[in-house]
Amino acid sequence: MFEAGRRVSRGPLTVIGLAAEGRAGARIGIIVGRKFGGAVQRNRIKRRLRVIITRLDSVPDGRDLLILPRSSVQQWSFQALTDAVAVLLASWERAVP
Repeated sequence: MFEAGRRVSRGPLTVIGLAAEGRAGARIGIIVGRKFGGAVQRNRIKRRLRVIITRLDSVPDGRDLLILPRSSVQQWSFQALTDAVAVLLASWERAVP
């Protein structure tokens, strides 16, 4: 996934993804490293991103995506993070051939 996937970064977020033809639905993973702090801080970021992704209608079907946040995401408001994820996914869709 890291070698073959298409990578797009916007602000404090990076998405790496592959188009998986012939499969309904999308598979999305969130990777939060230990530099974010303890388990409570890491899980909080993952929970926020999962809620945002489930609320967005722009998540494409037939995709395998990894979302990699940077540590500055912890200070972002929920609305700002929602907007950043929406822009990131739209940018990734435009970048995929």
